[in-house]
Amino acid sequence: MYLVYQLIKFPHLLPFRYHLLIATGPSSGGSLSYHSEMKAASADPVDLASSDKVDVAGNGLIRAHGCLMMLAWAAAATSGTIMARYGKETLRGQKRCGLPVWWFDHLFLMTFCVLHSIVGAIVIFVDRKFEPLKKENVRLA
Repeated sequence: MYLVYQLIKFPHLLPFRYHLLIATGPSSGGSLSYHSEMKAASADPVDLASSDKVDVAGNGLIRAHGCLMMLAWAAAATSGTIMARYGKETLRGQKRCGLPVWWFDHLFLMTFCVLHSIVGAIVIFVDRKFEPLKKENVRLA
């Protein structure tokens, strides 16, 4: 219903194609609240003037790839770099397994980053059926 309201209010949106974001959730007093039950996006841009079937995007392998890469680079690599930069001074003299704590933590975080990056790359190659690695798709500079 909200989409119909928006199209009546803004008719100039009709000639273009858009990705639809779909969500369900409770409403109270005629106003929308947080969409906690279901969230999805259309796989391809949709013509708002048509009544065609809309496919929902949401490949689990692509999401797994994104999560693995975010954990690797946004969390582990950043934390490992900060540990190497500031941990030397703040954790001076502390040892874990015979190594300085800052070095042990830095090593753990960077190893975590490398392993999750490798697994993330494998996941996306599996999703793409190894097409990017086929000889005809590889271009040398």
